[in-house]
Amino acid sequence: RRLNEQLVAAAARLMGEDNGIPLGTSVGVAMVRDGFADYNELFAQADSAMYSVKNNGKHGYEIYVAKVSESRSADDLDGELDRAIRIISERCENSGAMILGQEAFSWNYRYIERYLTRYGGVAARILFSLSCEEKGLRVAEMVTEFGHALRETLRRSDIILHWQQSQYLVVLPHLDEEDVSKVVERIMDAWNRMRFSDRMVVRYSVSVMKKDEYKKD
Repeated sequence: RRLNEQLVAAAARLMGEDNGIPLGTSVGVAMVRDGFADYNELFAQADSAMYSVKNNGKHGYEIYVAKVSESRSADDLDGELDRAIRIISERCENSGAMILGQEAFSWNYRYIERYLTRYGGVAARILFSLSCEEKGLRVAEMVTEFGHALRETLRRSDIILHWQQSQYLVVLPHLDEEDVSKVVERIMDAWNRMRFSDRMVVRYSVSVMKKDEYKKD
């Protein structure tokens, strides 16, 4: 409860009370008993307890309790598949795009390249560059707010990288070049409704990824 309260309070200080991000901590606990210390089994138990918390409203904790009927047979592939999917997929209530770190963005970008090479299609790349005469923390706050405009405007299939200090690189799969201007217009409409829009100059450059751009090894 304390962790959740501190997390929400810190988010409000950094992003404002109306940041719209449903942050919270879900904790699963596995107890070590009778000298039992198999890491993989303990991890599976803690993970099972954590997802029980998530499935019941999130933002809490649960201590793992083995069920009498529970079976962890090596042949229980359906259960293992379900657990693997739950671990690698994080449910997200936000409808917009994802802002990824550089490593995650790079893996996604390479996947899109391979997909286009194999199946064809197009994807748009947009680099947004922000500038203003101010300096310091306020500039970082303005740049972050532009990131919010991107995330809320773009699709869930789009990916965003905060590139350099005041630039964002965006990749939009299945978007033709002629549609880019419409997307940029929506982004700028969203940005113009935000508090810092009149103090920041936004420029952008566009290129399109196509199947013919890549050659198979």
